[in-house]
Amino acid sequence: MTTLAQRLGLCATICFATVSTAGTIIHVDGNATGPTHDGTSWCQAYLNLSDALAAATPGSTVRMADGTYVPDPTGLSDAREATFAVPADVIVEGGYAGCGASNPDDRDAAIYETILSGDINGDDGPNFANNGDNAYHVVTINGGSPAAMIDLLTITAANATGSELFGHHAGGAVRCQSSANIRQCRLINNHADRGGAAILVEGGSTVVERTIMTGNVSEFEGGAILVWSSPITLNNCLLADNHAITDSGGAISTDLAQANIINTTCVNNTAGNRGGGAFNYVGTKMTVTNSIFHGNSANDGSVEDQQITVQASNILFINHSYMQGWTGQYMGDANSGDDPMFVNGPSGDYRLAANSPYINAGDNEAVTLTLDLEGNPRIADGTVDLGPYEFQASAVPAISPMSVVLATIIMLVTGSVVTRNRSITGCSTHRR
Repeated sequence: MTTLAQRLGLCATICFATVSTAGTIIHVDGNATGPTHDGTSWCQAYLNLSDALAAATPGSTVRMADGTYVPDPTGLSDAREATFAVPADVIVEGGYAGCGASNPDDRDAAIYETILSGDINGDDGPNFANNGDNAYHVVTINGGSPAAMIDLLTITAANATGSELFGHHAGGAVRCQSSANIRQCRLINNHADRGGAAILVEGGSTVVERTIMTGNVSEFEGGAILVWSSPITLNNCLLADNHAITDSGGAISTDLAQANIINTTCVNNTAGNRGGGAFNYVGTKMTVTNSIFHGNSANDGSVEDQQITVQASNILFINHSYMQGWTGQYMGDANSGDDPMFVNGPSGDYRLAANSPYINAGDNEAVTLTLDLEGNPRIADGTVDLGPYEFQASAVPAISPMSVVLATIIMLVTGSVVTRNRSITGCSTHRR
């Protein structure tokens, strides 16, 4: 059995060891013992990410230990403007063991989860209760190029409900105003007025890899992602249970944008108007490959249109993908509307079951990553699967009840222990 943390993409092993080969390594650990806190080692780490980012220079890598960190509002007339501003060419990595551990550089987000939270006062309740004083944007990337990177972080509790004049009405967890790479992150339970509760892209080029976005809510459009006049790539991502309350794009909304979606599952998102999964406004080109759009709903359009709505002036290419209600109206090859057969969709387990028609159904030429969302090999049996999770063909098949009965009889008769297959020992019938 996989743990909940593993199914949410918190890898128990290091999936991407994004270590800078040039520049300074700066440590952040809220439990660092000191006595000094200059970031030079784990026990002399900065206590807050804000201080580390102020000290970072191009090429720096900021390594963060487990714990919850909030932006520092000191000196701000509006405390909600506090944000973690990541400069260009700086990497921020979470998931480290930190000061006091036998190996402080151990990196395992299932154990050492690093949380960046907009809940400055630490008083949030369920369903966004008490979030009126939360930070507008937890992370802001606006430093130019080369791209900044955030890796293996959980980002939550943003509340982008401020002035439109200053852009505080959109872009909750991550506001990208210049090129950004977002890898192995969980962007969960963020809120925005206009849109992009998880990610707003309004400048540069943004690449999002092996990242989960769930429980994000926009009052208007783009429940999880809002893209304005910029390119975005989603690769091996899961967007589930995000909501655009009154308008369109329950998970994704694009406007004058380019969107490249690869091996991504977009499921159970909702919109008050159109495009429960994705909505493309004017001037957008979207390419979807090896992906799954299922169970998304909106108040307008056919079942197919509720998955992705495309305005007449926009372009959608969809290849080797599943779309619920598929009619073949869009340009592309090898697409289907057959049931994807998730392991347990109602419980949030969107891996493919062993009988899914989308195992070994993708296009290998679109694959650019070596690992899937759980850290397993991206191609396990010759041809890539659809969605962010690769079914592991080497997994041991389940033992049938009759096999158990026969084995028990043999054990009773012979007094010996008989195993069905040596590979069963210590393994799960599902991949880990």
